[in-house]
Amino acid sequence: MSEPKLLMHNAKQQLIAWSKYGVLWSETSKEKLGEFTESEIFNNQREVVAKLVGSSVLSLNNEIIGQLKVFQNGRFINNEPHSFELLINGKVVGLCNCGKGMSAAVLALLRKELTENT
Repeated sequence: MSEPKLLMHNAKQQLIAWSKYGVLWSETSKEKLGEFTESEIFNNQREVVAKLVGSSVLSLNNEIIGQLKVFQNGRFINNEPHSFELLINGKVVGLCNCGKGMSAAVLALLRKELTENT
């Protein structure tokens, strides 16, 4: 059985990224952004660029990039359940219908795009 395409929306509910099999793709440029596991985020050269510790996404210098907040009852966009709010500096910048690993990857790899669109 094929893994479903997991979707990521910015705070304006615009689709900005998607993932399959641990690879994150930009919806706008259609380019591969990087890869992720449940605890690490990699660039396209397979170098670790960030890590997930608890609900915080940290840079390699242990600076907080952003945080994940779990929806208690879920939230639906276009009939798709979204399970995480993505926060940067306490402000909601995105919504993800995926696991913690992808949510963390979105914060680490799309930080600039997320903050420009809020």
